[in-house]
Amino acid sequence: MVALVLAGCQDSPTIAPPATSRSATGSDAKSPGSGTGGRGNGTSTTGSGLGGATGGMMAGGTGAGSTTGTPANPGTGGGDGAEVPAAAAAEIEFPALTFNGQGKTLCGDQNLRTDTQIVSRLSKVDLTIERANVHVECYHSGFFASAFGHACDDAEFNAQIMDGARGVTTYNRYTLDDGKRDNVKVPGWAIMAKSIKSTKGELYELDKPIPVFPMPAAAARYKDLDQPQTFTANVKGPTNAAVQMKVTKLGMEGDIIKLRFELTLNGDPNTPQLYDKFPIPHSADFDVGTSTLDLRGMSTHDLFIDDKGCDDGGKVDLTYQLCRKQTSQKVEDTQMPYCQG
Repeated sequence: MVALVLAGCQDSPTIAPPATSRSATGSDAKSPGSGTGGRGNGTSTTGSGLGGATGGMMAGGTGAGSTTGTPANPGTGGGDGAEVPAAAAAEIEFPALTFNGQGKTLCGDQNLRTDTQIVSRLSKVDLTIERANVHVECYHSGFFASAFGHACDDAEFNAQIMDGARGVTTYNRYTLDDGKRDNVKVPGWAIMAKSIKSTKGELYELDKPIPVFPMPAAAARYKDLDQPQTFTANVKGPTNAAVQMKVTKLGMEGDIIKLRFELTLNGDPNTPQLYDKFPIPHSADFDVGTSTLDLRGMSTHDLFIDDKGCDDGGKVDLTYQLCRKQTSQKVEDTQMPYCQG
């Protein structure tokens, strides 16, 4: 293909710092936007990948003072309130976490800068991931201009992408109480899911729980990951497949534990059509703060397809940094590089 740089399509601007317009607590986990929007409707080169690939696997929150115990005794209880009296557990307020992400959307000869912002909210029953913003650099080849019928217009292009990416992904948690009922051990280092509702409201049901995010905790909680752990399940819904999730502890740098979550469907790690609409990224690396009890950052990789030049598949690679932790009582801004306006 012949590359054509369009004068009207500049590199995407950095996503602005998050606004403090609302407090988002564990009780606000079911956002009014839940079940709306979609992962991609085939109208955009990058719409499919951005709705789920970059929104699916963002971090859970931590409790007020601790994810893993009561505020008066951080780090000693279970990740889901284990061994904490019900009255004490009810007092925990999980902060909303806002992340800014930067990376690339790749499709054919297109290598498009991508900026995005997401907000995660954790409660006792679910984890929600809401996309607050996204901007993708305009496509810049004659082939893609032909596929869309005209040269790239930044506002139109990104309106289509945001229409596909808008919404909330909801992970219904498999809790400690579920594990006691089923006689299943619930790992203290993970947020486990038993079903997932996509941004379009489509339900993916798992016959066994799988880890979808780390549960931030003290370093000792990750002892079980001295050897990689693999979880398997079958999913039914828009995608029917055998699911494998492998979790590996990559190492520790200071008080940061580095984890990798690798998803495989039907034993096939390479077919974009299989992963396109699945609401968990193909792989994700997490930086877990064992003293701050949160996620400092993460990197996600996913595959997608659409009918505007990526029929054979494209890739979305994004790196996120934690920008804000917010409860009804307190707002903490990290001032990390991606968080600057």
